[in-house]
Amino acid sequence: MKKVIKLACGLALSIGCTAAMANTMSCYVDTPKYDEFTTNQCDAIVWGANIATAVFRVDDAPSGSRILWSDNRCSDTSNMCMISIHAFRNYTMKATVLKPDGTWHQVSASASFEDGR
Repeated sequence: MKKVIKLACGLALSIGCTAAMANTMSCYVDTPKYDEFTTNQCDAIVWGANIATAVFRVDDAPSGSRILWSDNRCSDTSNMCMISIHAFRNYTMKATVLKPDGTWHQVSASASFEDGR
């Protein structure tokens, strides 16, 4: 019985640890005001702009991870990527996170903005 309890506790703990290590991607669209990252999706109004900068970040990637971004303008040695996006278009960034232990997973986030018309 003790073995069953220990096994169940160990399994519950490992599930909790896995959930705590689940990576996400966050983003913001750069505006003249202070911007904050939001998970999975970001949008903004950038008055009179046709193009704005979207900043994407892979959250909580373990040290030594390599990030394979879906956009070749991004560096695989950084957990952040900044790209130009156009008004009234949704842009989805995807990334594959290659962890030092040999495991990997994929994350994504979408960014868009309007020009205030």
